[in-house]
Formats: sequence, structure tokens, C-alpha cells
Amino acid sequence: MKAFNVVFVDSSGVKTKKQFTAADELDVYQQLEQIDATPISVKEAQKSILDAVRGDRITPAMIELVITNLSSLLSSGISLDKALTLVAKSAETASLGQLVNQIQNGIRGGKSFADSLSQFPEYFDELVVNLVEIGESTGQLDKVLIDLSEQLKFQSRINSQIKQAAIYPVIIVFVCILSILFILYSVVPQLSGMLEQVKELPGYTIALMASSDFVRSTPGTLTLIGAAAALFYFIFTDSTSIKETRQKIRLALQKAPLVNGMVALSQQLRFASAMKSTLNSGLSITDALNLSANTLTDNDARLKFLEVKSKIQSGVSLTKSMEDTGLFSVMEIGFIEVGEETGDIAKAFSEMLERKSHEFNTKLASTLKMLEPLLILLMGVIVGGVVIIMMLSIMSAQNVGI
Repeated sequence: MKAFNVVFVDSSGVKTKKQFTAADELDVYQQLEQIDATPISVKEAQKSILDAVRGDRITPAMIELVITNLSSLLSSGISLDKALTLVAKSAETASLGQLVNQIQNGIRGGKSFADSLSQFPEYFDELVVNLVEIGESTGQLDKVLIDLSEQLKFQSRINSQIKQAAIYPVIIVFVCILSILFILYSVVPQLSGMLEQVKELPGYTIALMASSDFVRSTPGTLTLIGAAAALFYFIFTDSTSIKETRQKIRLALQKAPLVNGMVALSQQLRFASAMKSTLNSGLSITDALNLSANTLTDNDARLKFLEVKSKIQSGVSLTKSMEDTGLFSVMEIGFIEVGEETGDIAKAFSEMLERKSHEFNTKLASTLKMLEPLLILLMGVIVGGVVIIMMLSIMSAQNVGI
């Protein structure tokens, strides 16, 4: 599948520009004919440098949009096969359209929708596959997909909030690095001219001048360019080995002060959201716990919730098992207790989700307020340290009569 930039006049006479996903140019014209549109120009979309590095990536946001569109189409009475065809044609990227087509081909070959999704575990985890399977068996696939879409949107929103919170620290670090490079490249060479006749320089001055010489040299420049290119590739490439390395770094950072509390809250939010969806779909409490626990990225949290499942299987109540994790407040445990008494545990997790969401937003805001001055202080210490070394170097030169 390829992406094409198409300019056409629609059935109402309005000139429109849109990107189509198609096997070839002829397929684009066939799609235009189906919507009674008159083509003006059809050109294969050119990839940007960023797209070339990242590849034709399928993001979690794209998968969430596919689920959302399918739920809307099925709710309106369209068959699953027709819905998949429409979703494939409206796909953002060629690879996403190809993925949907492969799922559709699996269904046409005799597989269930859930089995077709299970062929792509990198995009559809065990929770999604099991919920779809339940929806197919109960004849309520559209309702299950609506719940699943809401859960994926919620998780996407949490991830987006965390990423946005990380932007400010990244900017501070970037500015700090640029400031140091500017000093080494432009300011220190002038200092070197003042100190070139001094026979004995302090060690810190020699180190500063050597750093400046390296940055200004061809090998130094090439090293900086290579490091920037490697970082760019590391961030945006989809290589399996690099993905695993990024995941290890992410897990290590989750243990850092100020961050670990936010990570723990985000895991609890994921768990509550998954429990709400799985219980609403009709799963038993133990199956819901198993699927919900396995959606978590933090291994410690996952093991705690799997232990909850084991305790329930041995006869311990859900309330007592959840309380033993130490992850929930007295009020939240109260929701679970009421849910067990009334038989509506899904509602209990829904109320817990609302409470945890408010707590997460509040803690995120307070963490950012604490982080901002710390980062500014760190930047001041690093850049200020370089400036102090320069001043001390000038003073030492004056002391020897320069």
C-alpha cells in the first residue's frame, strides 16, 4: 500500500485535497469513482527525512482511531467487512491500511475477528483480543469496541500528559547543552589568546581550553554531528533491538525520585480502566484481573495484581486482596467493598478511575512545579560553573603579570 496526495472535485463541486491509501494509482482512481469525485491530480506522497528515519510507523494513536472508527461504523449497522474496507481506505499511512487489509483477509479466510487481531500482538494486546472475542461470542461487538475505544483514548490521554510534562525538562537540557557549546566554541578561544603566554596554567583551565579545541576541531565537530544523528535515530527508529533498549531506559527512569510516584499512579489508572472495561464486557473477576494486570508496564505492579487474582482463587475477598496491595486509599477500598456487596464491581472501578484521574492530574501539576526550579538551578550550576572557571583562569593570569 502507498500514500497518494490527491486533488479532486467532489460530488458537490468543491475542490478538495486529501491523502489516499492505495495499492497503485489505478486504485486511487477507482476509489474516486466510488465517491463520485472528479480527479484533478494524483501524485504519490513523498516521505520527509523524519518519515524516512522513522519508517511507515503505526502508532498507538492510530490503533485507537481504528478501533474508534470500527465501533462507530458497526453501531450504524454496517457489516464488519465493509467497515474494515472503509477504515483501510481512510488509513493515515500505507502501513496502517495494509494492516487493516491483512486483518480483513484473515476474516475472509475463515478466522474470527479476534483471531485475526491476535496475529499482530505488537499492535493488539491480549486485553484487546479477549474483549473482541467476547463481543463476537455475545453478538455485542459494537458495544465492546465502544468500551475498548474509551479505554484506549483514556490511556492515550495519560501517555500524552506524561509526554507533555517531559517536554519542559528536555528543553532545559537542550538549552543547557547549547549554552555550553556556545561558550566552548566562541568565548573560550578568546580566553585562550589571553593566556597563551602563561607558562603554568591551573588544571581546570587546561581542561577547559582542551575541550574548546576539541569542539572546534574537525574530529570534534564530526563527533557532535554523529552523536546528534545517533540520538535522532535512537529516538525515532522502530528497530526491535532499539525498542528494547528504549524500554529498559524507560523502566530505569521510572525509579527516579519525583517520577516513580507518577508512574505508580499511571499504572493504577491503567489497571482501573482495564478492570472497568473487562468487567463491563462480562468477564469473571479472575479473568478480568489477569488481563488487566498484564496490560501494566511496571513489573512490580503487575505481580501485585496477579497476586490479588491468586488470593481470590484461594477464597480471599476482592476487598481484602486489594487492600493488601497497599496501592489504594481507604476510600477506594470502600468503593470495592460496596461493589462486592451490591454485585456491581465494574461501577466501583469506574468511581475509582475518576478519583485516581483527579489525583494524577493534581500530582502531575505539583511535580512540574517542583521540577521547574530544580532544572533551572541545575542549568545555572552547570553553565555558571563553566563561567566561574573562565573567571578564575583570567584572575590566575593576572596574578602572574599578564
